[in-house]
Amino acid sequence: MVPILTETLAKQGDSDDDDDWNPAKAAGVCIMLLAQCTGDSIVDHICPFIDKNLQNPNWRYREASIMAFGSILDGPNVVMLTRLVESGLFQIIASLSDPQMMA
Repeated sequence: MVPILTETLAKQGDSDDDDDWNPAKAAGVCIMLLAQCTGDSIVDHICPFIDKNLQNPNWRYREASIMAFGSILDGPNVVMLTRLVESGLFQIIASLSDPQMMA
């Protein structure tokens, strides 16, 4: 299920409005709910997608990896979250200057 949801995160359109419900937003909510239900075990399923796509040439995948990262923050325990944040936070901060993701 997680691979389908993470791929769906990357299917946002150029014209998708922030207020409109779309498949990418629905996938993010599903991942968030999975994280709340499964706790630490979601990390091993989501982290490969995040690691692989934080620097993907396609902006949709870079944005999807950040959405996946944010979607799992309410589930794993503090120790697991600390490792996750330490490994990805600097790349996420660097992406804030990406003009394609700010559009």
